[in-house]
Amino acid sequence: MGSYSHKRFECPFYKADRRKSDRFIISCEGGIVRLHGRKAFNEFTDENCCNGHGWEQCTVARALKRYHETA
Repeated sequence: MGSYSHKRFECPFYKADRRKSDRFIISCEGGIVRLHGRKAFNEFTDENCCNGHGWEQCTVARALKRYHETA
């Protein structure tokens, strides 16, 4: 699918992002995050998905990382 926003996603579990009406949707290996409005999308992705080490603070990414380390 790819990136609607053309941001550089650092999270290794990221799959795609897209916009649907006023919602911004991020798909990753762990599920889907739906955010209302570009401001919420930018804040969330800048803090988590697009942050060099910030993605490791995301609860979904942490759970996936633990799963892959023990699998």
